[in-house]
Amino acid sequence: NLAIARELAATDGQTDLAGILRSIGLAGHLDAPARSLSAGQRRRLALARLLFSGKRLWILDEPLTSLDEAGRNMLKSLFNEHLAAGGAIIMTSHDPFSLQGVAMVRLRL
Repeated sequence: NLAIARELAATDGQTDLAGILRSIGLAGHLDAPARSLSAGQRRRLALARLLFSGKRLWILDEPLTSLDEAGRNMLKSLFNEHLAAGGAIIMTSHDPFSLQGVAMVRLRL
């Protein structure tokens, strides 16, 4: 699943998929079909695509859904790394979410 997404993202094909899976807490699942993963693991897999997308703007709809506390911390780490590299994030969430040291603009609709 992730290898196909990598090819569709038109990367150089050299992205370390095992390293990406390690960074999102799915080490050892390189050959596992996505359908065999739990909801939280599938959410992590979807977020893994961001790591090789090369996009400066991430637009995410409810990225915290199905993530446990460890998953939320992993997501905060990914967000901090992306922002530190000059990226931007727009996301929706029903859950409270903040990043330490990051100015966030909240719109309540």
